Amino acid sequence: MPKKFQGENTKSAAARARKAEAKAAADAKRQQELEDAYWKDEDKHVMRKEQRKEEREKRRLEQLERKKELQRLLEEEDSKL
Repeated sequence: MPKKFQGENTKSAAARARKAEAKAAADAKRQQELEDAYWKDEDKHVMRKEQRKEEREKRRLEQLERKKELQRLLEEEDSKL
């Protein structure tokens, strides 16, 4: 008579652990996506305001750069005279 199986099948236990780990990772990812969707701000007015703010900052930096370039050219011209 063969011995009765006293333990747990190691292959099935490993497979069960892998499945549980994959399920936990998928659940965490889904929960994170839900939380991100909850906190996402899609208000058109706020988005437009932020866009205008970024455009103003970009124009300001371009003007500053242009001013520096003109100042450099002026100094270069003065040094030639």
